[in-house]
Amino acid sequence: VELQKENEVMATFKASCSNCLLSFCCSGPRAAHTMHSTGILNYWIGLFAMTCFPCCTLWCVNSFTELNEKLGGKRRNCIMACL
Repeated sequence: VELQKENEVMATFKASCSNCLLSFCCSGPRAAHTMHSTGILNYWIGLFAMTCFPCCTLWCVNSFTELNEKLGGKRRNCIMACL
């Protein structure tokens, strides 16, 4: 929950090395698991979307779902979700 209060750059520096490595090397499966665990999207649909359209998928999920709120953060508008 504390990482959700940080901006994206500062949260990266506070995350563990293994978490950063998994996020870098396995971003599609990691994001699909998060979306599935929060009830946003089925794992396999999320994995397909993250494999074929990663930027669009992240933008849609951050802009139009309650993912950030379920993870303890704040909802982003369409413009801020692009950044």
